[in-house]
Amino acid sequence: MKVQKRLRPLMGIKEIFRMPTVILLPAFILTCGLFPFVYFVPELNTLRTTLSLGFATCAFGLLIVFVIVIPAVYATILSNNNITTEATILEKGKRPRTLLMSNTQMNVEDEYVIFEFTPQGSSSPIRLDAEVGKLYSKLKEGKQVKIMSASSNPRIVKFIGE
Repeated sequence: MKVQKRLRPLMGIKEIFRMPTVILLPAFILTCGLFPFVYFVPELNTLRTTLSLGFATCAFGLLIVFVIVIPAVYATILSNNNITTEATILEKGKRPRTLLMSNTQMNVEDEYVIFEFTPQGSSSPIRLDAEVGKLYSKLKEGKQVKIMSASSNPRIVKFIGE
């Protein structure tokens, strides 16, 4: 059976105010505000500056969409039509990942679980992969856990207590 990635909803408004998420909106506003300023200062009015600001604005805009808007839409879908069910934890593990910060590398491990449940109205189970931070120590392989899933899209899942 194919393992799919869980579509994670925004768990609470507090998540938006975590670093570096809280930097995205001011950075987006700043880069948008610099566009008119550049045209009034002749020394800055170059194609290179305009392209750089355009790229930065697009990059911050896309980050806002992927980090805030899409999880917020998933949270709305989940809150409007959720189903509480039980899932079985099939596998639990850690994946190494390397973070590059300035001139240093930092190795971290992402904690994940693979779980399986049968969505309402379906006869076949669905197997999902999810990164779980604070719940990792509470989840055990082979045990049942309570989850909420959206009836319209069973890949939008929230662990109860997450």
